[in-house]
Amino acid sequence: MFPREKKPLRAFIQDIPDQAGKVYVCKLRIFAQKIRAAGLMNGASIQGGDIIMSLLADPDVKVVSF
Repeated sequence: MFPREKKPLRAFIQDIPDQAGKVYVCKLRIFAQKIRAAGLMNGASIQGGDIIMSLLADPDVKVVSF
């Protein structure tokens, strides 16, 4: 759910760690997009499919994906 105020998606995502959330980036997506780990925002971590898929399947986990 997006906040009421209009903010760019980048700003919204960057606020997640400040609200005790975690930002995981799919390892395959990093490879496909040729993104370097140094190019990720502070607090983001690269995870493999095993972690990503288990989080997506967990009904107690709130997920934002784009």
